[in-house]
Amino acid sequence: MLSDLKTSDLIKYKELVFIREAAAMSASEEDFSAVVDQTFTVTYGSKTIRTVEVCPGGRSKKVTIANAEEYIQLAVQALMKKDAV
Repeated sequence: MLSDLKTSDLIKYKELVFIREAAAMSASEEDFSAVVDQTFTVTYGSKTIRTVEVCPGGRSKKVTIANAEEYIQLAVQALMKKDAV
């Protein structure tokens, strides 16, 4: 759940909220992609930066209005999982 991320990673939480709001407010995919350039990956780390796919083929799957909620759910799962490790 997105709200669970708020306490563990506020920056990522805000990024995902922005994606949700952009999807809700965008009139078209063109408008959305002008402000959100994201694939189905998450990046984290401070000393060692890691980028991981949140689903198979995630590096080549663009986040769109239609799949923004799916991305948010998968991103939260991946970020919470890395915190549990």
